[in-house]
Amino acid sequence: MNVALAGVKIRPKHSYHTPLAPQRLHSEIVLGANAAATPPVASGTVSSADTSFFSFARHPRDTESDDVVGAPAVAIAGNRINPDNWVRLAIQADTEVTDGEEAYPISPMSVKAAKMRTMYVNWGTYLQSHIITQDQFDCITILLTYGRQKREELWNKHGIQCARLLVEMTSNISKTPTVQYLLTVIDDLLQEDRLRIEAFHAYAGMRKGRRGWDLFLPFLNRDDAFLVHQAARIIAKMACWSAHVSMKHPEITMYLSFLKAQLQSPANEYKEATLRCLQMMLRIEDYRRAFVTLMGVNTLVEVMDNNTSFQVQYQLAFCLWCLSFGRELIADLYESKTAEVLCKTLANTLKEKVVRIAVATLRNMLEIPDDQELVQNIATTMIHCRLMKTLQHLKSRQFADEDVNEDIDFLWEVLTDNASQISSFDEYVAELKSGSLEWSPVHKDDKFWRENATRFNVNNFELLKILIRLLEISKDPLVLSVALHDVGEYVRCFPKGKTAVEALGGKSKAMALLNHEDGNVRYQALLTVQKMLIQNWEFLGKRVRQGPSESDKEVEVT
Repeated sequence: MNVALAGVKIRPKHSYHTPLAPQRLHSEIVLGANAAATPPVASGTVSSADTSFFSFARHPRDTESDDVVGAPAVAIAGNRINPDNWVRLAIQADTEVTDGEEAYPISPMSVKAAKMRTMYVNWGTYLQSHIITQDQFDCITILLTYGRQKREELWNKHGIQCARLLVEMTSNISKTPTVQYLLTVIDDLLQEDRLRIEAFHAYAGMRKGRRGWDLFLPFLNRDDAFLVHQAARIIAKMACWSAHVSMKHPEITMYLSFLKAQLQSPANEYKEATLRCLQMMLRIEDYRRAFVTLMGVNTLVEVMDNNTSFQVQYQLAFCLWCLSFGRELIADLYESKTAEVLCKTLANTLKEKVVRIAVATLRNMLEIPDDQELVQNIATTMIHCRLMKTLQHLKSRQFADEDVNEDIDFLWEVLTDNASQISSFDEYVAELKSGSLEWSPVHKDDKFWRENATRFNVNNFELLKILIRLLEISKDPLVLSVALHDVGEYVRCFPKGKTAVEALGGKSKAMALLNHEDGNVRYQALLTVQKMLIQNWEFLGKRVRQGPSESDKEVEVT
């Protein structure tokens, strides 16, 4: 029994050209005269998987203004169909509207998806080869041939059955381009109407209590990159758009770990699509917490610090902006150097949308936390990163969005108030913890070092350990030069600190940098080693003249 169409006959002997191909159908769907009428179902509802498809009251040739999923304008049964509406819906997440009229793909993923929508698939051949069933043939043909109004009527009455047939086709067909095409169609159908997601959840629920995303998670292990990322887009929609279910552990951990790995992969050509998935996921509080637990903030900051594409910068900043609404997550953003990378991005970008999302994120980091000490530390970091200079430049620009101007004014006011309260030592600590050392006046201020050298011993030599750690991990000649200089000044102004430096490996690291390729680094390394030796000579001379005393006891480093 053909459950796909109640009273609708399809002649499969001829090849069907899908609506994605710019040509006429060689065969038509013929409505049976005795088609059984089905009572209407409320919009947004789904039916059981075993009911027959609804018989339409009109032939496709009567459709004049309905649009088609998955294709440019196509001739169907003699009529031209305009797909502008669904085209915008399908690619709006990956496009930039440049002239107010047309939307153009701006990412490799959207370009590939647009190409897939024009692909020719001969479903008749699949049917004749028994690769797909008659029901599957009928389902895909109707969904691609009829306009949006008819698709909505069909899905509202037989949504679960449509979901089942589409998923089964992705499993039955082994040809990768056809599976790519099917996933593109599914993604477009969900983009056209979010309520269709519930049909996939309902169908998956019949299979041992699974959810809609479980139907597509296996695709993440495929070898084809487009197939993987198209499935990832569908999973994100199903995890975010359902009003009844949300993704839990272990699925959420696996999926977010997958997205994180894709961001870090240099071979990922669909990075914008990966970030689009994250943009959707991080709008939901539970998903934000799960992502932070996976050290996802560090990944976002690292990728943003090394990326020059303004579109990727915007998407990364959007993800950070979503995270900044979690009061308990602000500390993680601060520790991951989010403020530093956003300040750097603001200083180097001209794109208004990047500026808008970056200043909004920085404002949240200062406005949302209850911990005033944390706010003070964040403000100090922003001041050290020369954000006030950047804000002065931004204030001179004209932004169409008033929210941008308000955020800039807010940041300026808060940073101005904090700047008057920041001591030179607080500013130095913020610079040191940022890891971005430069020749600011404080480094060469003899009074600063004489007054504050002993403060490097606080909290088990926390600041000294950071300095010596920079000598080991930094690749920036400027950072290395300044760090070497500061270690030398610490030893010069606190003679007993030589023991601490040597115990922490600072002396050996400084000596290793005597062979650095950069001349300034070699020069500062030589000065630092000399200061250590001179202090040793002075200490030895004092011991010879006066003998040991309590004040000359070695500094104990743990």
